[in-house]
Amino acid sequence: MNNKAQAALEFLMTYGWAILVVLAAIGALAYFGVLSPTNFLPDQCTATSGIGCLGKPLISTNSVSFTLTNGLGQTINLASANTSLPASGNISFCQKGDTTCTNTTYPWADGQDVTVRYVQTGGIPTTSFKGTFQFNYTNAMSGLPESITVQIAGKVK
Repeated sequence: MNNKAQAALEFLMTYGWAILVVLAAIGALAYFGVLSPTNFLPDQCTATSGIGCLGKPLISTNSVSFTLTNGLGQTINLASANTSLPASGNISFCQKGDTTCTNTTYPWADGQDVTVRYVQTGGIPTTSFKGTFQFNYTNAMSGLPESITVQIAGKVK
């Protein structure tokens, strides 16, 4: 009877030490940030139906830039823009490939691309960014106010 108890105890001790070593290794990896979820966060841009995101957003410690294309079938005037998630900041519109941006009403023709530049007040303090942007416009066909929602997520580079 004692031999069976000794064999069971040796079995548990051997596998117990092995499990302890594995847990210590996982703990060390987590402590040093190797297993941080922000390291696996893909850069993504998601927009309202009719609006397309071109490429990945460019996220730096100073600003976030992303390019959208108008597929609504009409020219719209982007009248105002706001952001609810990251923090307050300055949003401006540029023609694709142009560095001159405007903060005022922006006429956006069907099929045209626009680059949106967001500068957060105080900079972007973290290693990852996630934000929701809302762009308001008036529908030329109905005359009713509508909005476009764009969600941006990614790592700060």
